[in-house]
Amino acid sequence: MNSRRIAKAQESFKREISNIIFSMKDARLHKKLVTVTNVELSNDCLFCKAYMSSVDGFKHAKIICKILNHAANYIQINLAINLKTRFMPKVLFIPSDSEEYAFKINNILSKNNKSTLFEISEFLKNNNNFAIFTHVIPDGDAISSCMALYLALKQIGKNAKIIFDKEIPERLKFLLNYFDNQDNFDFKPENFIFLDVSDKKRIFGIKNYNFSNFNICIDHHDVENCDFANMFYLNKKASSCTEIIYDLLDNMNIHIDKKIANLIYVGIYSDTGGFKYSNTNSNLFGIMYEIFDKIENFSDLNYKISSNFTKEFIKFKSEIMSNFEYYDNICISFITLDIMKKFNIKYSDLNDSIYQVPLQIIGIDLAIIIKQKEKNLFKISARSKNNGKALEFCKIFGGGGHPNAAGFELVGDLNYIKDKIFNFGISKLI
Repeated sequence: MNSRRIAKAQESFKREISNIIFSMKDARLHKKLVTVTNVELSNDCLFCKAYMSSVDGFKHAKIICKILNHAANYIQINLAINLKTRFMPKVLFIPSDSEEYAFKINNILSKNNKSTLFEISEFLKNNNNFAIFTHVIPDGDAISSCMALYLALKQIGKNAKIIFDKEIPERLKFLLNYFDNQDNFDFKPENFIFLDVSDKKRIFGIKNYNFSNFNICIDHHDVENCDFANMFYLNKKASSCTEIIYDLLDNMNIHIDKKIANLIYVGIYSDTGGFKYSNTNSNLFGIMYEIFDKIENFSDLNYKISSNFTKEFIKFKSEIMSNFEYYDNICISFITLDIMKKFNIKYSDLNDSIYQVPLQIIGIDLAIIIKQKEKNLFKISARSKNNGKALEFCKIFGGGGHPNAAGFELVGDLNYIKDKIFNFGISKLI
């Protein structure tokens, strides 16, 4: 068996062994947190070494391994059944003194809130009643990462709910079909999870909840800290929040079923522009290799994510393109409330199919899109061609985001906004 297949088989063994131990009724196994930290398989998968760690250290891990080795026959039979194999692998449990797995929860609550995915996964597995939040007007990445984590928490028996902005883009509402009519939302959240957002001002719906609860934040934007989170995981190199969630689910030994696979695909595809943006990385293709066979219809998903527009939207897009303004190697587009009203377009319908058009023009390497949200409130989005100018421009106004996809807001009338953009912003780039 080649090394990649061995690695995949080891992950399957690790997940199933964890599930079997969790289902065992021996109280000694559940008094303290114990974890399957690693699994080593023989090439023929007939022999398996499972390494066990405990938050109480090596001595307790030895006691747990003694219990499990006595129950090895029961575990081996169930392992063969769960993995649907014709053979019964022989399992040996070995204690591990891995320092990474012997953390204490009070360390997480210290002033340094930077956490590992393992620490977050252990907290999720050992707590309950989660509310998941994301930013206002969620995009494909935000919706997919929230839904994937929600389904994972449901899979391990947790209560969870997602607090979504009502302004979900019409073309992405099909993702909400992954909710089950039998899902229970009638509980009081005890722990809050914030995905794809680490700025309080951009979180939808948080005003209706007690912000003093335990908070977990996971983000991939160009930020340094999250002052409201007890646990904060940041990976600026990740293509999307969904990519991080996939790695988190791997840490939690979650079974990636068809629903979760579809969501992972949609989230990553959305934030990488169909794998053509500069945030595409080699890790994504490994993820695609693992989940591709579980995706129900990737071609259909592609159309839903990147196409699937109304006739009115195409007419709207055409008018926007006809009014582009150019300044050296910069293209500027203005989208006012009057234009949106003319074509019956909602603010939530605006997407990267508009933002990326200017970058298709030869000689243009920065696109600035000025969108009117309210009478005197404008959201400015910037996109650039792998040169970091988008973020450079937005930081002039205190904005943020990714090197080639960033944004900020300005208050004032249209003439004031134009003056700021041209005379204060663009002048500093030229």
